[in-house]
Amino acid sequence: MTLEERLNKLLEEKEEEISNLKAIADNLRVRLDGSATGWCMAYEDEGPDTKEHPLPRLEIVWQRDKDYGWSSFRTEYRLVAQHLSGSVVVYPLGFTKHNKGNGESPFDQNYARPGEPYLPDMPWRMGCEAVHDAHHLGLPLYAVTPKGYLRIDDHPTYKTQQNLGLEHRKLP
Repeated sequence: MTLEERLNKLLEEKEEEISNLKAIADNLRVRLDGSATGWCMAYEDEGPDTKEHPLPRLEIVWQRDKDYGWSSFRTEYRLVAQHLSGSVVVYPLGFTKHNKGNGESPFDQNYARPGEPYLPDMPWRMGCEAVHDAHHLGLPLYAVTPKGYLRIDDHPTYKTQQNLGLEHRKLP
């Protein structure tokens, strides 16, 4: 067996080993997500454009089910911050599961009021909490959509909600 043949055989073996390890990692992720507290564990964000936006920030991310498409999906509310090591870490703050029978994407329509910029279909409670947190913590809030990052804490719809929500909190 030539050196080239041995190297090719070794490369094939290592590629198979990597493939098996990826399958094991995917299986562990699924089991962890399904556990009682697995959803709230911090993880490193290795996305290509994660450092292009301010850190720290709040995000709402839609995750489509692999088997059912948009008929079954979840939204995750999270804090994204830079770790002391320089890596970007995601801290999940909450999630909501959606089971829509029609399979319509939350990005198909503009859910803003007429004449306002585009706004995806936001989960009501989570969206309100996120806007409230962004306002009180002074952090930007982004919706991560297939069209990219969309800053929503300064969207006119949410500015109105912030103002309405804060009126009753003013002390005499």
